[in-house]
Amino acid sequence: MGRTLILTLPRLRAQAWLNALHEQGFDVVHWPATEINPVAGLDAGFFHDRIAASDWVLLPSPSAVIVLMRAFEQAGLDWPSSCGIGLVGPGSQRTLSEWFSRVPGLNEAEILLPVAEPFDARGLISHPVLARPLGLRVLVLHRPDGQTRWLRDLVGAGARLEVQALYCQRDLGLADSALEWLRHRRAGNQPVALSIASRGAGRWLRQVTAENGLFDWVCGQPVLTHHPAIAGDLRALGFGRVLIHAPGVRPLADTLRALESA
Repeated sequence: MGRTLILTLPRLRAQAWLNALHEQGFDVVHWPATEINPVAGLDAGFFHDRIAASDWVLLPSPSAVIVLMRAFEQAGLDWPSSCGIGLVGPGSQRTLSEWFSRVPGLNEAEILLPVAEPFDARGLISHPVLARPLGLRVLVLHRPDGQTRWLRDLVGAGARLEVQALYCQRDLGLADSALEWLRHRRAGNQPVALSIASRGAGRWLRQVTAENGLFDWVCGQPVLTHHPAIAGDLRALGFGRVLIHAPGVRPLADTLRALESA
């Protein structure tokens, strides 16, 4: 296919997407905007005990799912049967399902998802179970520099909230070879598309291309995202062709095909 997709997901999440897109014949390059790592000294046994003492554990991103399940698998831990799992959308649900055969008891856990779009943490706490959580023991495992207003809303609604840092995120630069590749594509008028799955990735893309004299060209290329709030941020940053698709690699692929046939 003529248009190359630039995927900006962190390495922790990207491989399944790259495999699926390559299998469908798409030309994809991977330029991660961020790097995800577990918190220093992550103790799987500690998290197991805190989860076992909770009614619900909320994992506000696919990255949180991967970090936690990888820790459980490496430590040989079962999923506590007393605790359900709250996820922010279908992408996290698909990610979790990949661990059902690897973490004993996980496939028996009750799952909560937002009942409608947008799929995010605020959508999750709008679920009837969490909208009135009076007395529920709710554990949130997140990255400490993430959004926090929704946590205050949980407390205000009566949840017995505990918050623990599970992973951290570091911004990455863009290699000189990637910048040269972009310049070559611009000189040859060779189209690209960009997949942006977070607000931070949008700001990163704007900054690194502007600093290197490439934003005027990049801002005219299609930018694909799954969330209306991210789309709004991208438009405010100056991207002119922002397209919203449903969460997941298949809707992303469908949107790319539509671009090719337009």
